[in-house]
Amino acid sequence: MYKIITCLFFIFSANCLSQNNNLPKNPQPGKCYIRCINEGVLDWKTISCDLLSKNNELSINITPNTEEISKRDKKIIDRKIVKLIKKDFVVLIEVHHDSKKSDIINKDISNKKAQLISAYLEGLDIPKEMVWINYFGNAKAKNKCVNNTSNCDKLYLENSKITYKVVSAGEPTKGHKYMYNENTGTYYWLKSKE
Repeated sequence: MYKIITCLFFIFSANCLSQNNNLPKNPQPGKCYIRCINEGVLDWKTISCDLLSKNNELSINITPNTEEISKRDKKIIDRKIVKLIKKDFVVLIEVHHDSKKSDIINKDISNKKAQLISAYLEGLDIPKEMVWINYFGNAKAKNKCVNNTSNCDKLYLENSKITYKVVSAGEPTKGHKYMYNENTGTYYWLKSKE
């Protein structure tokens, strides 16, 4: 009987701990929270739920032959991304490009767009730790074009986008690295063993 009670205690304790890792104490319904490091202590910060969505699109148009981001697009990046970073939010940007060209070319074009965004943010002295940029080509296309049908151009435009979301808050503590948990779909800072 003692073994059963002890076993149930450990299962219950482990379950409580795992639930507490994904929410702050006493979360309020309808509010969204994000992990942050506040003076070296892992904490929670209230945030607009929209900023946690992957569906926040940057309505910028970086064409494949572009060597520099346009003034219009820089203003959009400043208004959407830089504004968040200045509030100590860590932002994830995902660049997608889809066309009738090969997967390799689509990924190369996404990479070039990502590099242009990265270079622009670096020129503003944005710390690299505060923005993470991934590029995918057409690997995450929502609408696949089949046999180059007549709708393909519209589908390519829908799949070619730049999205952003907030993944953490607060500047990372020195000696921490950024990690992604695929099971929970969350990003967090982890103390590095290095």
